[in-house]
Amino acid sequence: MNSTSYLKIFLTVTLGFGALHVGSLLAFLYTPQSFYHAPWEYFGDIAYRVEGAPMRWEAMEYQGQTRGNFLYYQYGHVTTVTTDADGFRTRAVEAESYPVLVYGDSTIFGAGLSDEETLPWRLAEIMETPVFNGGRTTLDNVLAHPALAGVEVVIDSLTERNVYPRILKKRGLPRQVAYQPITRKDMTMPQAAGAIPPQRFSLPLILLKTAERLAGDFTTWRKGGEEPYRFLRHRVRPEELDETVALIAARSRGMEARGLRYVFLPVPAKQTLYAEDVDDYTRNFIPTLVARLRAEGVEAVDLVTPFQAAKDEGLFFPYDTHWNAKGTDLAARVMAEQLFGK
Repeated sequence: MNSTSYLKIFLTVTLGFGALHVGSLLAFLYTPQSFYHAPWEYFGDIAYRVEGAPMRWEAMEYQGQTRGNFLYYQYGHVTTVTTDADGFRTRAVEAESYPVLVYGDSTIFGAGLSDEETLPWRLAEIMETPVFNGGRTTLDNVLAHPALAGVEVVIDSLTERNVYPRILKKRGLPRQVAYQPITRKDMTMPQAAGAIPPQRFSLPLILLKTAERLAGDFTTWRKGGEEPYRFLRHRVRPEELDETVALIAARSRGMEARGLRYVFLPVPAKQTLYAEDVDDYTRNFIPTLVARLRAEGVEAVDLVTPFQAAKDEGLFFPYDTHWNAKGTDLAARVMAEQLFGK
């Protein structure tokens, strides 16, 4: 084969991959949701940034720990996720003023859950009172929201693996700030496409990633197939407990100084309930922490004890770090009873 033939092959392959890339880019510009595995990714890249983009997701969602496989460990389910114009998750009871705020990260926002399955939504239904979902921003910022000017109760949530001094110090003490919506709406769709990694929409790169996921399937098959759960591991150190308690207590005093009732909500990790090789201190960390906080005068909720009693019901997604609708329902019922006597 001469050099001309090699050149023709090279040009054919290059042009073919180029055509696939351009074609998939055009498809992404027309229907970006179809290129995403989960709504929080779509909202972060597109809905929050592109003017006119739908603030709604209604599609199949795949959990974070499924990405290393193509056939194994796939847990897809349809979710409906909507937000208001500012980017906050839709509430069960829409109101001009909210007496209760549940603040937190993706767990409170409701990763993997439809609107009516989130913890703030279920809590509002049980209590029959407006509850604001403050996920995916800072506590300072959400407290500056006009609808929270009359808030009375702040439920401050943090996932168990993040309840340690370095993270608590980064959260800091409450400050007075000017309110900023989560949404920015500062891009056109072509600009957004240029700002995200091409692995998101480029068909040649998607095919390469698919080959890697198939290799992950082969590894899973050689190991004997799927395990019932996948875990994101962490271990708590006893020597950090005193500092952890002091930091949370300081945050509580800062909220109380603003006239707010403060509640700390540590969310149990999936490994705490379902992993067999967790050390005793880590497994019992939340009950230990809650007891210490209560001794310091800080309201706190122990979800581990009721979760352990009901763990056979399956309270977490098997291949993701977040709790499922059964977990949020149980948490909401426990909180409504312990905090509000409902």
